[in-house]
Amino acid sequence: MKRLTALLMLSVLLSACGGQSEQQQVKEGAAKKEQVEQDKQAVKKPVKVNYRTLTKKQLTAYLKAMPRAFNEREYKQISKYIKKNSEAEKYIKKTIKSGQFDHYYIERFTIKDVTVKGSKTKATVTRVMSSEATGEQLTEVVTVFDLSYDKAEKTMLITDFNDKSVQRVNQETATTEQPASEAPTSESPTSENTTTEQPSTEAVTTEETQTDCAGCAGTDSNESQEEQIATEKPATNMTVQEAQKLVESRYRKAVEDYNDDADVKFTYTSEQPEEDAGGSYYHIQAIDRNLPHENLLQSFKVYIDSKEVVAE
Repeated sequence: MKRLTALLMLSVLLSACGGQSEQQQVKEGAAKKEQVEQDKQAVKKPVKVNYRTLTKKQLTAYLKAMPRAFNEREYKQISKYIKKNSEAEKYIKKTIKSGQFDHYYIERFTIKDVTVKGSKTKATVTRVMSSEATGEQLTEVVTVFDLSYDKAEKTMLITDFNDKSVQRVNQETATTEQPASEAPTSESPTSENTTTEQPSTEAVTTEETQTDCAGCAGTDSNESQEEQIATEKPATNMTVQEAQKLVESRYRKAVEDYNDDADVKFTYTSEQPEEDAGGSYYHIQAIDRNLPHENLLQSFKVYIDSKEVVAE
């Protein structure tokens, strides 16, 4: 009898445990199902990326960091804005230590015309800058930047850039707009909304009206002097050989220092000048004669009228 009672009690106990176990399994199953549904909802709602805003933000940060990085010849300071193994990285790493961008200074810049295609963007940047490459003369450079979205970093990275135009800034206009004493340093914040005015290329003439004959005697001599100046002016134009010598004297050491094993030679592609928004220029190249096909090390534009040298 005692054994029967014990067996009945054990049976009741096991039944109770079994019921609790089943209830627990049901609860766990419901919790898992709910989690799966939440995960599905998360997948159905991808995060929207504002590529245009990210592009402007990234380029603004990059342009503010450029002067210090170039002046200290330290690529690491701007590496976080540039995609690894991209054309942009290859070019900057190659040129930053050459000294071409020493004394780098950006007076102002504007970011505009951002176009989006998928996760890639293009942006046109106009900046007024100066450096060793521009002879430390203020120059307006219009550049098109290519960027792509990096999912890991959740930001846009620069992949490539190309200059569309290079134009010397009228110094008198620049001084009038912003006195040198108020010019910002490379450390000062620069607004992406700052606008850049194109320097006027229209010639201004002054005309004198003779009211009597007091100055009539000098008219012929004045006209002769004007004719002489007009005749002599073309003689001041630079030849391609002079452009080559100018580049070689200014940049040979920098090119040789950066390319230790190269047999550097400076040459030109054509005796005929080319032209862009900055005016007529000669195309000068630094090549390595050690290599079978004379590998191009660096190319330069030498503007004929201003004698300004721009490294490409």
